[in-house]
Amino acid sequence: MRQIAIIGSGPAGYYTAEAAIKLWGTEVRVDILDMLPVPYGLIRTGVAPDHQSIKAVSRRYEATSLAENVRFIGNVMVGRDISIEELRGLYDAVVLATGAPHDKKAGLPGEDFANVYGSAAFVGWYNGHPNFAKLDPDLSGSTAVVVGNGNVALDVARILSKTRAEFAGSDIVGHALDVLETSRLERIVILGRRGPHQIAMTPKELGELTHLDRADVDFRYRTISIRFAKGGKQRTVGLHRLLIHRSFTCPRWLEYLLVHLGTVVGMGGPLAMIYQHDIRDWAQRHPRCHDFFTDQGPLWRDWLWQ
Repeated sequence: MRQIAIIGSGPAGYYTAEAAIKLWGTEVRVDILDMLPVPYGLIRTGVAPDHQSIKAVSRRYEATSLAENVRFIGNVMVGRDISIEELRGLYDAVVLATGAPHDKKAGLPGEDFANVYGSAAFVGWYNGHPNFAKLDPDLSGSTAVVVGNGNVALDVARILSKTRAEFAGSDIVGHALDVLETSRLERIVILGRRGPHQIAMTPKELGELTHLDRADVDFRYRTISIRFAKGGKQRTVGLHRLLIHRSFTCPRWLEYLLVHLGTVVGMGGPLAMIYQHDIRDWAQRHPRCHDFFTDQGPLWRDWLWQ
């Protein structure tokens, strides 16, 4: 009888257990260990709470869990409660399927400031991960910035944008729902450094932003030639712009800006040149919002960087 220990009860751990059972049948026993008291890893604490169809994959893992030769052992932290060496003495094989439990520091100035969070922490907060339940983000300001433009970035922006009613049918935790309901955010800005062919988002995720109850969407892609502040070299860059404004009153509007610059040299010059015409053009098509702009140019820098 083979004995296998799998550390981590997320998708990798359960697919490994499933493969072992298919290969050896009743001639193998599998123990799945996890530091949390409940299984399924990122399916439970990483997938957005309003994506129940994706979370339904846990039913497949449940079928594996119910096999007589598979056990889930929760509340066990390897390295604290038991060592790898001890596990190797008890099992024929030890499989590490833990993933990354914490955010990796980016080494950027300001990332340790208050109210600046990595996605693992913030997503864990609204998904009920016990390590992040006390995160307590401050959403009393008017603007939130999400750095990155993959699916997780869109998840965070979408969750920040939804009304309480839009979470019906989700499994978002109560403490996060209460904070989101009292949020005073008016704009969510998504920033990314690469173009539309490199971004990691999927069309489905992007399309979900067009179905928010209190928002209208204006999405464009444009190629612009600009002169950078340093060196004076001309460069052609791509600009994604996704503007979402609240339809019931213009001063409270959600604005998504997907800015793709290969290199940003000096925040003032290049970005000001891009937005000078682009946002004013948007304002002309939405006259109720014209007060947000001046003859000297848009007030975007006040919104983004203060």
